[in-house]
Amino acid sequence: MEAAPAVQPSRLVTPSGSRLSKREILTWLLAAASYYAAMLLVVGYPLLDNDSYQYLSVTSNILNGAGITTDIPFFESELRHGVIPAPVTTFPPGYPIAIAALQVFGLRPQLAAVTVSITSGALAVAMVGLICRRLRMDPIVSRYVLFIFGANASTLTYSISILSESLFTLVVTAALLAFLASRAVGASRTAYAIAILSGLAVGVATWVRYAGLFVFAGLVLALVMDLAIARTRRAFYCLISVGLSATVLIAPLIVRNILLTGTWRGGNTVASEDGAAWTLMKGATGLAWLAVGNGTTVVAVAAQVTVGIVAVAALTRLRRWLHTPALNLVATVLAVYIVAIVLASLNSPIDIGARLLFPALPLISLTGGLVVWRLRRRGGRHHRPVVPKALAMIGACAYFISGCTSLDLPYFPPHHGVYQKLAAPLEDGSRAIDWLAARNAPEAPVMATESQATSYALQRPVVGMAEARYSSTRWDEATVVSVIRQYHARYLILYTNPDEVSGRSVQSESPFLASLLAGRPVAGFSVAARSREVIIFEHRGR
Repeated sequence: MEAAPAVQPSRLVTPSGSRLSKREILTWLLAAASYYAAMLLVVGYPLLDNDSYQYLSVTSNILNGAGITTDIPFFESELRHGVIPAPVTTFPPGYPIAIAALQVFGLRPQLAAVTVSITSGALAVAMVGLICRRLRMDPIVSRYVLFIFGANASTLTYSISILSESLFTLVVTAALLAFLASRAVGASRTAYAIAILSGLAVGVATWVRYAGLFVFAGLVLALVMDLAIARTRRAFYCLISVGLSATVLIAPLIVRNILLTGTWRGGNTVASEDGAAWTLMKGATGLAWLAVGNGTTVVAVAAQVTVGIVAVAALTRLRRWLHTPALNLVATVLAVYIVAIVLASLNSPIDIGARLLFPALPLISLTGGLVVWRLRRRGGRHHRPVVPKALAMIGACAYFISGCTSLDLPYFPPHHGVYQKLAAPLEDGSRAIDWLAARNAPEAPVMATESQATSYALQRPVVGMAEARYSSTRWDEATVVSVIRQYHARYLILYTNPDEVSGRSVQSESPFLASLLAGRPVAGFSVAARSREVIIFEHRGR
């Protein structure tokens, strides 16, 4: 391999031409943060789902000195420990750690969590702007790229959710920025230092979501391809810098998983029930929803159709794939990530869709922007626009409307519905939530369907039951009794009309739970309390 010269002209940027200013990028950041915060006020609550309650439980235990553990053992990898709090390996702890860091300053749990998400979403927009600036992309094209990412329905959704997607996407985008910067600077030592930062960012991303491993694979492949073409010492050392720095952070997480579960994956070894064709169909649907949103109102659907028409009009103009180093690098990382997500969906219970594909949105936006930018440059001063200005404005308006209308309003978090059910009057006129508090110590667990929302509503440990898609456990009488004994739980809570998909699924899949709900006598279980919404069974067996 040949040594790189001390100063090497960048192959990724153009030496001249206008680009976004730092002040404008800051304006985009503030506008995005304001938009997400305003939409949070419109919705009234952060968006939550089952994973949200797990993140909040882990955060609470981190702050209480219990480590990376949960009070809601739900998946097999947590249930098998037989203790509460249970060590968590189903997902990595990066997001709860970030929430805990904000709670140290006095923020309440939900506020701290959604602050992390909003801040991450706005910073991710700024990172995309900095990438456009680093590549000296045309300002007009850069603004379209920023708008496509910042105003996207999924970007809005995850920026006001208590979920890890927004933070993960920020760190991935930061890794890509450092990766591209390391390829553009002249001094080799500076390039190696920036490459190390890129690898560290990928390592942090893996601590937020295991999908960071896919980004790592994409960056390594892009660097290997670059090394094969350039055959320089600099390309080799950049590859080593990214690989080693990422491995330093990723290795402890993998070792922890192996020690706790016996597998680097953290114990999630249930095979997917979907075949290849169905998985690919769901992946394509997820990409479509990622592009135009999945709102169901008339206005939302009309906006989605308009965006689709404009997108098709634009694609008909992009007949040629213009090969450039920057485009190839970004497209390589994007392709590896999407392929890896599809393969993971075929071999695990994860459900491919817009949520899993969302971290690829900045890469998709940048790839499209690079193609359009090259077309504009090739066309010269008198080029024909890829999309007529009037049509572009219509598409932009429809895109913004599609994002705003993707949220189903009015919105109420899942634990609100569970709380209302637990507050419904029992046969003796009391409430189930008070009835349990009078008979069960706060630290004593109960077993329940809709376990994660139930735990948050009751503010107590709850042992859960995962449906067949996510667990090989079948909840027959022997299994339920075994788990109740293992956790020293006294009560089992079932809902007569569960709102949560998981709760409905596990109650319909288990003949034993169905027999309890139907009122058939089962040895060792008796009805301790009942309302129209909930039945509490007491287990007295030994």
